[in-house]
Amino acid sequence: MGACIGNRIDCPAGTWTRVIACGFGQGPREFEITFESSDPTPLAGEFRELKSVWILAASPSTGRLESALRFHRGYFNTFYAVEVRPSVDVVAIVS
Repeated sequence: MGACIGNRIDCPAGTWTRVIACGFGQGPREFEITFESSDPTPLAGEFRELKSVWILAASPSTGRLESALRFHRGYFNTFYAVEVRPSVDVVAIVS
């Protein structure tokens, strides 16, 4: 399971890994995720950003993985998570 900030999280290739998980967040917040790999293969894969508005789930946002990604949790995102599925083993650094 991920955390809000400061963690290094192993993300195995082909597997969804939760790198940010925040419940009952207070106010907006910016997150940046960077990825490190010892594999010379270029980073590829996808992410999905899961938000709720109060307790009602919203449709997830999805996109391509890049070496650095920024995410924004809004005021009313009571539950907030970001999951990644890389094509190679990586370490995600959340700040």
